[in-house]
Amino acid sequence: MLFRLGFLLLMSFFLRGNALAQHINVISNAQQMLWVTPRNFDDFHADLQFYEKDTKGRWQKHGETIPVIVGKNGVAWDENQADFYHRSSVNYKKEGDFKTPLGIYHIEKIFGFAKHSFNPNMPYLSLTTHTEGVDDITSKYYNQIVDARFIQNKDWKSSEKMREISLYQWGAVIDYNVLHIRGNGSNIFIHIWKDKKSPTAGCIAMSELNLEKILSRLDQAKHPVIVILPSKVFKIRR
Repeated sequence: MLFRLGFLLLMSFFLRGNALAQHINVISNAQQMLWVTPRNFDDFHADLQFYEKDTKGRWQKHGETIPVIVGKNGVAWDENQADFYHRSSVNYKKEGDFKTPLGIYHIEKIFGFAKHSFNPNMPYLSLTTHTEGVDDITSKYYNQIVDARFIQNKDWKSSEKMREISLYQWGAVIDYNVLHIRGNGSNIFIHIWKDKKSPTAGCIAMSELNLEKILSRLDQAKHPVIVILPSKVFKIRR
């Protein structure tokens, strides 16, 4: 009951303004949720809790709270969602700001170095030497993961060659900036951390063991989402 009440309180905060329908679509369809709570806006430490709906449609907590890290410079509002929360701020997520975006997002798919995933219930992208996450704001492929072999006119000068990044041995794609708005940020993933003292450039990272536990639970049929909300904001709104 406590978990259900807590989630309803969270919903009362999120489901305001003109974005009501969009949030209802994202959350009402979701049966799995990763809830990330940064400790402060400028802190790269955060906590993650896994929730899943039971047979009666009530959110239930599963497992222990997991320590995670976020962007080096903390978190910033997603410019396309800030108005939904009545947050007019200059602290918007931008490319290269080393901040993690605040909002609610679908978890699109899992990726990794292996040819096949350990979780058959989620779409999987096997990373190759040709897999690139484009972060060049001038490119028409901005904020897209592409197979460079099939791009005839490569118009980007900057990208993440994902197979070369050891922390991407396993990970998941967060559906951030799906409209590919130039400069609003790119390549926001869940992945393995270097260690608990090393922040990310904007992704959410955790130990390999914890990541594998989380990824193994995800199920596309349950429309998993990730909610990123700073603890201070949540405490104020409660």
